[in-house]
Amino acid sequence: GAGPLARVFSAGLADAIANLEPREQRRVIEQRIARLERVRSLAKARIATYAADDRDLEARLVADARIVMCTLTNAYLSPLMVDQRFDVLIAEEAGMATLPTLFYAACLCRQRVIVVGDPRQLPPIVQSNDRVVRHAIGRNIFDVTVPDPYHSEVVAMLDVQYRMHPTIGTLVGGLFYGGRLGHGADRETTATIAARAPFPGLPIVVVDTQQRTTCERSAKGTSRINPASAEITAELALEAVRGGAASIAVITPYAAHAAEIRRLLAARRIADAVECSTIHRFQGRECDVVILDLVDAAPMRQSALLADAPNLLNVSISRARGKLIIVADVGYFEATAPGGIVAAMLRAVTA
Repeated sequence: GAGPLARVFSAGLADAIANLEPREQRRVIEQRIARLERVRSLAKARIATYAADDRDLEARLVADARIVMCTLTNAYLSPLMVDQRFDVLIAEEAGMATLPTLFYAACLCRQRVIVVGDPRQLPPIVQSNDRVVRHAIGRNIFDVTVPDPYHSEVVAMLDVQYRMHPTIGTLVGGLFYGGRLGHGADRETTATIAARAPFPGLPIVVVDTQQRTTCERSAKGTSRINPASAEITAELALEAVRGGAASIAVITPYAAHAAEIRRLLAARRIADAVECSTIHRFQGRECDVVILDLVDAAPMRQSALLADAPNLLNVSISRARGKLIIVADVGYFEATAPGGIVAAMLRAVTA
């Protein structure tokens, strides 16, 4: 019978080859292989031609376009951008751009560079802990060019926020924007969110754990976790779900703690209703209700992640539309860093 030949050739051809003498079988099969190789070579050549045509078309489209959109990384990596020059460059989310990438993109511009971003939110992500490296590329463009943006002729501040309940917006504006932030969010909508559980009617709440929790290193030793605080946070999320909040987020500075909270949310069968992530991953996002778990507590010292990063705290408290719940050991932050931004925030909320 045709046997294995039937898996390669059509049934009729396989039977015909199977009836040949072994030497003739080999000759026919080799001819077929040679023919297939020629077809494959022609196909590869045709594909290469099409790919070259596509690249030429892309290059022509970019060259002829009045507006070109790309990432800063593509501005220096994409072959399409090598010979391009533009009259105006608009760099969005420029606060997170590393300086070399932004400067390179600016070199593609003939007339004007406009950078759009928030210098009070997360800076560029730099993996190195070397102080020189972090100083060179860890600062954002605003720190370098306009360290005092409120008194600069080249800065136009967008001073009305359209996300947060006015009470939350006032806290954010007072801590990070010199009290210059106006409020344009729909008051009825944000008030409706604040009216729901937990803590009906309160847009901002601090849940003080009062030294009843302990902070410890994660199993891998690279992060932090506070089991009791995670339990409190998961229960608050459950209340928010039962209260009918349309969107709920739990955010925390530490990946290990976020993983623990996700486990607790799953145990309560609300993992699909509550988003849980680190603060870094949540930048640019927003939810009706945000629960911020600060994690840090005795016996550990306050981490540099919170102590030295006011921008991180700004991101964390400005994600909520109508209700912000902060889970924290207030006394711990007052004792470990009374002059720090976290203690200042907690005092502002609880005053």
